[in-house]
Amino acid sequence: MVLVVAVACTRKPNPEMPKEQVSAPVVVDPTPPESPNSLEVPADIKHFPTFMLFAVGAIVSEVEKDGIQVQESMRLFQTDATAAEILIFYSQQMKDRGWTTDNQVARSSKVGVTIQQYRHGTEEAWFLVISDPEEAQSSDPAKGKRHVVLLPAIVKKPKS
Repeated sequence: MVLVVAVACTRKPNPEMPKEQVSAPVVVDPTPPESPNSLEVPADIKHFPTFMLFAVGAIVSEVEKDGIQVQESMRLFQTDATAAEILIFYSQQMKDRGWTTDNQVARSSKVGVTIQQYRHGTEEAWFLVISDPEEAQSSDPAKGKRHVVLLPAIVKKPKS
């Protein structure tokens, strides 16, 4: 199943956000903020949509090959914001905190997952993972929300 998510995701540059370098951070605290219009929920298995669990597993597996170790202190949010709104929000918020990105966004329309990586210096990374609502018309309000997870990581070997 993990391969399904990894294969289903395509990685392409986001044309709305040009690649740029970050100078001095505007916000001193580099910690990523809460997702817009969201509610933070405990990051345990019962709150994760199924395909988001697969996506997180695939990220952990893939980035390990690049010398990146995902940490367990992830944050999970439920939101009504669109994936585009979330990407734009984090693009500015992370830039203001001194984080950089190559502006490549991995998207899978088949499983409804969007992924973007951010770097802070040579030793820190965050992965932003956005899932589409599991069941938009569900009577369970959590299944009708988009989920956002922030995965912190340590870079053991820098990009070449």
